[in-house]
Amino acid sequence: GLLSEQLDVLTASWAAVPRAVKEQQPEQLRRLFRHDVELVAMHDAVDTAYKAWTEKTCDEKTIVEMPLTLQRFVERVRPPYAVEALSSAWILRAWFTPEHQHEYELVQRVISRFTEIYENTEQYWIRKLDGAASRMEKTQEQLERALESADMRVALIPSDTAEEELLRIQKLLCPETLVLKADLSLGEGKDAQLIPAGLKLMRRGQVSDFFKPEVDNVELARRLMELAAGADLRLLFGGDGYNEARKQAAEAIGELGAIIRVVKTAASAFPDVAAQCQELLDKHHKGELRAVTQENKLRIQIQEKEAEEMVRTA
Repeated sequence: GLLSEQLDVLTASWAAVPRAVKEQQPEQLRRLFRHDVELVAMHDAVDTAYKAWTEKTCDEKTIVEMPLTLQRFVERVRPPYAVEALSSAWILRAWFTPEHQHEYELVQRVISRFTEIYENTEQYWIRKLDGAASRMEKTQEQLERALESADMRVALIPSDTAEEELLRIQKLLCPETLVLKADLSLGEGKDAQLIPAGLKLMRRGQVSDFFKPEVDNVELARRLMELAAGADLRLLFGGDGYNEARKQAAEAIGELGAIIRVVKTAASAFPDVAAQCQELLDKHHKGELRAVTQENKLRIQIQEKEAEEMVRTA
């Protein structure tokens, strides 16, 4: 709207004024940024843009990008304590004269609001970055604990009894969750295996190779007998804690990556956010590597379980 356009023009003008003019020609600044015209117009426009944005930021779970008007404002108009050409301290200094005492008080209120908007906006992005990083680290720690305590069982099923054993498994599986409703006994004598109720048929190995991700649990349970295709089977059963923890960790890594991508734009206005953003880019990369390491650990655990069962039944 008109307010946004005015704000964009005025902040661009402020950014374009040479530092030498700001330092040495206060009367020129007073003519360019009058207390009752340009500064009031800037105040009203940024206040409107900021309030409209903050109404959308109430939901802590979502990331709300700043409107371009607000983004350009915080890039071009810095707080009075900033030691740089864009610092609003130059405006305060230009109006701080005995003959402009009344005007100075008005200017001071305007600059105070500018500073409040700048600081609140900066804190929004810092909180978002901190929160996402903390969630990622927390979920990865939970994933590691779930991996350490994971109860995994490998069901070794010879090809000659595959149909019989798969039919038994099919009857015991809850189709929606693939969780065993009762203990599963496989084999006889030294080959006997017990898979306790509550463990879930995992989509790994031969199961994931045969049934693609688009096949849902109900269809998988219905078509389980199709695995009896002539080869020996190794089916993995485990608790769902690891899968749930892995899902949460993947979501947290994705969330942090998404926030970093959004915050990169905001970081151009806030030096502290820019530094934190770079630090979290490194954390995000380490988080992705950590997730790969955890998957490799699980793969090794599965291979060890399979080897133990093969040795036990040999």
